Formats: sequence, C-alpha cells, structure tokens
Amino acid sequence: MNVNTQWVKEFLAHKEYGHFTFKKLNNAYPFFDFPKDLIKTVDEEDFIKQEKNVLPVFLATSIGGTFPYKMEENIKLFRGQLVAVLNKNLLSGGMYELSICKVKYNSKYVQKSFVNRIP
Repeated sequence: MNVNTQWVKEFLAHKEYGHFTFKKLNNAYPFFDFPKDLIKTVDEEDFIKQEKNVLPVFLATSIGGTFPYKMEENIKLFRGQLVAVLNKNLLSGGMYELSICKVKYNSKYVQKSFVNRIP
C-alpha cells in the first residue's frame, strides 16, 4: 500500500463504515489514487441516487477546488445523506484524508475522518 492510501486499512477495519464502497462521477475528476475494488464509476443519475452502503465521492484539493464542480454547487441534492470527501494535494498528488460527511442543509458535517499517518 503506498503512502497515499494508508487510510484504507483504518477505513476497512472501522465497524460502522468499513463495509461501505464508493462511486465517482465519470470524467469529473483529476487523477486520484484509490483502491479499484472500493469504487465504481457512474453517470450523473446514478451518482445522485442514494444507494445503501455506497457513498458518492467528492475530491477536495489543497488549493480550494472541489470535484465534481457541478455536484458541489448542488450539494442540497444529497441532503440527509452521507458522502465521502477525499482531500488531495494537487501539487504532490498525495491524498491525505478520507472524510465521511453527513449533508445537512447546504453544508457537509464530518462524521469520521481516516487520515494518512506519515511515519
């Protein structure tokens, strides 16, 4: 496991969230390192659709950008749902945190974070 995905071991061992998988919107992100068996690529309709134990992924960057842009602008579509937010450094390409967030109103509130720990 490389340094960008150290969080995976902690995530998979978590009692409440470790069985979740993820979905990303097709053609809407810069490259990010993510275990292929935990994520699927979907169209916009499936990205918005609520699925049990499958979380839509948002990618937040160190310079303030969020992908996919269109979904971040329409976060209210996910009200009451859990979403995943991956925090990535665009310069180094490093991914340093996965947060599971609950969407309330037009904001996201972190429920649990899984952070890369650099030895």
